[in-house]
Amino acid sequence: MKKTLHFILTAALSAAVAGASASTPAATANFIETTRGLDIPMVFIGETTFRMGGTPDQDQPEDDETVHNVTLSSFYIAATEITQSQWEKVMGTTIGQMKEKAGSTARSYGEGADHPMYYVSWNDAILFCRRLSALTGLNYRLPTEAEWELAARGGSESPQTKFAGSDNLDDVGWYVDNADVDRFNKGNPDSHPVTTLAPNRLGIFDMSGNVCEWVLDFYSPYADTPAVNPVGRPYNGDRVYRGGAFRSSKDYCRVAFRNSNSPTFASEITGFRVVCEP
Repeated sequence: MKKTLHFILTAALSAAVAGASASTPAATANFIETTRGLDIPMVFIGETTFRMGGTPDQDQPEDDETVHNVTLSSFYIAATEITQSQWEKVMGTTIGQMKEKAGSTARSYGEGADHPMYYVSWNDAILFCRRLSALTGLNYRLPTEAEWELAARGGSESPQTKFAGSDNLDDVGWYVDNADVDRFNKGNPDSHPVTTLAPNRLGIFDMSGNVCEWVLDFYSPYADTPAVNPVGRPYNGDRVYRGGAFRSSKDYCRVAFRNSNSPTFASEITGFRVVCEP
């Protein structure tokens, strides 16, 4: 299958980035995968070393957020969470069908082409990446936990903020205090279309809040020594998800906060984004 790669910065993404801050640089070396109309904007992050774990608001990092140096090779990461439209084009199933698969009888938590996909298990996300790779001829996968955190922080040279792009979560993330769609029906938060709040410094959206995002790693405590391209070692069989969701408190949306569950776990808060190797 012929693949079409456009190494361009889209007008929409450029405008969103420019609007975030006068000092926010435009993301560079981006591409959009347009095979079968998928339109997945990808942001390039070059090889770098950064400090992983903890956030500036903490006097002492959580037990599993030990601050340590990590060196990563370059990669592309999706500017948004995988949307319901993108999921349907690759997997052929709807949000309603995935809800049934997860065994949920709850109400919908936001449906639409530009809403993030949820009710996705780690296993489901891995299968999506495999099918997307087969469709495009590129190597898509879940980000490692370190890649995810570097992207959420806006790269190694960004000012360190509590959330992905700001110390004020309302600017960049949908969470339990601002995600009610119906202002007359409080206490019923929902997911929101991607790109509706400000991106971080790299032009990446929703890495704090909206839906939690599966990453590649097994859950394990960090080592306190420098690491190169780390992937968590098997510890208890659980896989990591990051970023918090529309039902999360602020603390769960910090860029360093970690959570984990069985690779078969799927709920209204679990989604993902992809990376592509250069």
